[in-house]
Amino acid sequence: MVYVTDVAFKAAGLALLSAWFVLDQRLLAQRPHVAARCSEPRSCRVLILANSVGLILALCAAVSFSRGRMPDDDPVAISGLLCMLVGMGIRLSAMKTLGRFHMTSVSILPDHRLVERGFYRWIRHPSYLGVIVLLLGLACVLANYASLFILVGFVIPAYAYRISREEKVLVDHFGQAYENYRLRTRRLLPFVY
Repeated sequence: MVYVTDVAFKAAGLALLSAWFVLDQRLLAQRPHVAARCSEPRSCRVLILANSVGLILALCAAVSFSRGRMPDDDPVAISGLLCMLVGMGIRLSAMKTLGRFHMTSVSILPDHRLVERGFYRWIRHPSYLGVIVLLLGLACVLANYASLFILVGFVIPAYAYRISREEKVLVDHFGQAYENYRLRTRRLLPFVY
């Protein structure tokens, strides 16, 4: 019975991960194509590589390593599924809030403006926070410490790099307005970081 429950939670986690990919791509596909100056193409490649390799290795670790498993009980898996849902919600809300200013590359549109509503009132990168929370939830669903360490090891440095590159571009474009915004907000966690 425990095995069936474990498989069901993992299947639910993978279904949520798939749903996130589909929703993310649908929202991006709805954006009208506007010529934008891509200022940081390398950070996009870093994110794609880190997310892809991290996910593949984490899934392989969950299948391969029976030792180093997290407590294999329903509350851990349920917490992981809830984290995945919360992460999806944060990500999709941030994408909707930015509207056409949300892009996969760090780009500046000709009429780009600074958005400070929704989650952006408190943090500068809620979209990235959503992905991180979703992937940490997936690690809990996979119930494997190696998967957790792999995801953290690949995802956190990649998003830290992306944030540093993106903020440089935004400071260059918005100047003092973005500096003032940085003083009022945190990167990923309100009141913390």
